[in-house]
Amino acid sequence: MQYLKHTLAGTSSSVMAVLLGAVLIFAGLAVPASGMAANKVKGKSSAIISDYYRGIRKQTLPLIKKVRNKYKVNGLSIALVDDGELVWAEGFGYADIRRKKKATAETIYRIGSISKPVTATAVMQLADQNHIDIDQPLQEYLPEFNVISRFQATADAISVRSVLSHHSGLPTDIRKGMWSNDSITTVAEHLQGEYLAYPPDLIFNYSNVGYTLLGHMLQEHSGKEFTHHMYEYLFLPLGMLHTDYHIRKDMLDKLSRGYKGKRAQKLPAIRDLPAYSMYSNVLDMSRFLGMYLSQGSVDGDVLLKRNTVKEIFKVQNRDVALDMNIQNGLGWYIENGSVKGAGRVVRHGGATMYFSSEVMLLPDDGLGVVILANTKGSGTIVKKLAKRILKFSLKHKRAGKGLQAATDSSIRRKPHAKTNLLIPEGKYATALGVLSISPKRNKICICDIGRKFSLVPQPGGWYAVPKKNIGKKKLPPGYNILPDIQIASRLVNRREVLVAKRRGKEFLLGERVRDEPIPKKWKKRVGNYKVLNPDSGYEMKNTKVAIEQGMLNISYRMPKLSNKIISVPIRPISDSEAIVLGLGRMRGEVLQVVMVQGEECLKYSGYIVRKI
Repeated sequence: MQYLKHTLAGTSSSVMAVLLGAVLIFAGLAVPASGMAANKVKGKSSAIISDYYRGIRKQTLPLIKKVRNKYKVNGLSIALVDDGELVWAEGFGYADIRRKKKATAETIYRIGSISKPVTATAVMQLADQNHIDIDQPLQEYLPEFNVISRFQATADAISVRSVLSHHSGLPTDIRKGMWSNDSITTVAEHLQGEYLAYPPDLIFNYSNVGYTLLGHMLQEHSGKEFTHHMYEYLFLPLGMLHTDYHIRKDMLDKLSRGYKGKRAQKLPAIRDLPAYSMYSNVLDMSRFLGMYLSQGSVDGDVLLKRNTVKEIFKVQNRDVALDMNIQNGLGWYIENGSVKGAGRVVRHGGATMYFSSEVMLLPDDGLGVVILANTKGSGTIVKKLAKRILKFSLKHKRAGKGLQAATDSSIRRKPHAKTNLLIPEGKYATALGVLSISPKRNKICICDIGRKFSLVPQPGGWYAVPKKNIGKKKLPPGYNILPDIQIASRLVNRREVLVAKRRGKEFLLGERVRDEPIPKKWKKRVGNYKVLNPDSGYEMKNTKVAIEQGMLNISYRMPKLSNKIISVPIRPISDSEAIVLGLGRMRGEVLQVVMVQGEECLKYSGYIVRKI
């Protein structure tokens, strides 16, 4: 591979792709002799399986068939890696139904947020070479980055590490321009007029914005476009020759269509390339996983130092009480025991409208799997399938070595305050909308859908809504989790929070919000609004400020993305600013009053709206 890099130095990426096209098969399929050499699957052009893993394939095929049929997954591809070597790669179903083009190991999918651990890897390469210190402010390496703060912390307090671990306090998204060909540099421009959602290191707040800024930083450092930087320093050395952020001509024939049901959909442009816009196939991604399972090396080349890989997989938020059971490294989620029989699990998923993906590693056992699918809403399915494949593979591998299951004692539940015996009566801003809870009367109202249910006390201060209390009327999508959880309240970091428990695992559900008088100026702003700066084809519509349940809220729709009305409660903090209530994704963001041509308007996530 070193010879390859030197020989092709200075060659353009398009010419390079042609010159190296034939190498893809070698790079993706060739396996060092170790008793697990992979062979082609009979009747499948690019599928391979090692003799050692044929039993796993046989065991998994009925499950794949069942999953595809039950959940209507049109096409998916799988690759399994053992100790850095590809031992199984295969496609199932169709990459293009109309053309009857089958999904294979070479099929290219849009892989969504799996782009993030790839971007994090490139950032850590810079840290390896002492070009950056991830504990220094991002602003030191990206002077264009600035953001308004309503806290003591400002932009210079946001470290590269906090951005990598989603603890920077940055908003989740800048929605204006998300689905466009705008440059990644426009995100930094937008942020100069936006607010931090939280102080750094207060809470895990998944941020596409943060990862787009990291890509901008890489671009500034190398003096090359982000995509060229990634190709030169990561994709080419790894042999990921059919991976890119835009579709090249040499990728077209292997590209999968994206589906909503059985209907193929046009793929939208994405601005935030470093966060969720990569295209790849399982062969290329197996090289990426293999590098991590080989402690940062591939074909004798060191892409990451061994200690750097260790730091990437280290839990970064152990002492962040509000994170509950969420544990994350640098660009990865870290779990313990989520794969039966395993200890530490390192993973990330991805979804972009019509595609879903999952990468999952068992670094202590040398196993990794990647699954890419081309059907909207299949994210949960591919995650479950990845876990099952690793479960089968782990049992098989350990049986061959006479080993027992391992555990990782370094991963443990975060300390938290004691559960209250009675949930304080009131309203809670949650991922399920605004919940109005009256424990003394054992009632819960989901205000957003206008339905009330009886609460049943459980041991230890928990409450539940049993399935029999739901009634015959179905819950809307997104609310089906209600009968599967128990809820309780806690005081964490001086915040009254609502905690949910499902299958023994706890997670933050929301925060208590208190009724406060609505200022006259904000009452006058109640009404319907029109977007003044719409995105072509992806306009925010039906924008409305209203008073519901005695609280102000803002609602809108983005029909191209979903028919669902997004409604969030807001609280005025001044005559010209209001914050989105609650904790976590999309919360803590600021709605601002701005003047446009002498007329009062509202600004939210980059959009400017005028009352009509």
